[in-house]
Amino acid sequence: MTYFHVKKIIASFLFMASLAGMSMAATVSILDHPTVAVPAFKNKGIISQQWEAQREDLNQAADFATESLVNSGKFDVVERTRLREITDEYALTNTGLVDQTTAASIGHLTGAQYLLIGSINSVTARKSTTSLAGAGTNRYKVSATVSVRMVDVETGRIVLAPMGRATEKNVIIKGPFNIVRIGTAEVDEQQVSSAIQHAVEDAIDGPQGLIAHMEGRVKTKR
Repeated sequence: MTYFHVKKIIASFLFMASLAGMSMAATVSILDHPTVAVPAFKNKGIISQQWEAQREDLNQAADFATESLVNSGKFDVVERTRLREITDEYALTNTGLVDQTTAASIGHLTGAQYLLIGSINSVTARKSTTSLAGAGTNRYKVSATVSVRMVDVETGRIVLAPMGRATEKNVIIKGPFNIVRIGTAEVDEQQVSSAIQHAVEDAIDGPQGLIAHMEGRVKTKR
């Protein structure tokens, strides 16, 4: 066997090995129990700056999403504390934004194949005040809308993008201690949190949610 033939065989072997490596690095199907990372949600809702400044409240929405994904049994999810450490470090040397353009970097750092990027799109409150025996009572209805996008970290492509909605009713006696201002209304902070939680759960595991789309249970509009 000549040197030329040996060189040709080696080149062919390296080419086949590179193809195999590309195959292994190919996108993992969302149906194949992929690993997902869930960064903190963006706040696009009509919520007070004071609430937005409390980072834990925005992280809470991501925690709700993490719980829904884990409980579905269809995903492995990057542990939130570990993800926070990585995104904090990433923010020191980058823009700090987690979106489609940065999905690959965050995905590779966390070992995730998909990123679930979420936004709190709106939080609204409707209030009516009634009086009973001289005591004022404020009745509130808080509605929340969230959107989530499942992004393939290898391609940056949005695979699915469902929305979720929820409404929470509550009765608050005058002078609540933990309040959130939405427009001119002051509502119970727990009520806002509950509305966001149920909206996130609806986006992931509701009738029109992420998992329903994955399983083909959502009828396409014509």
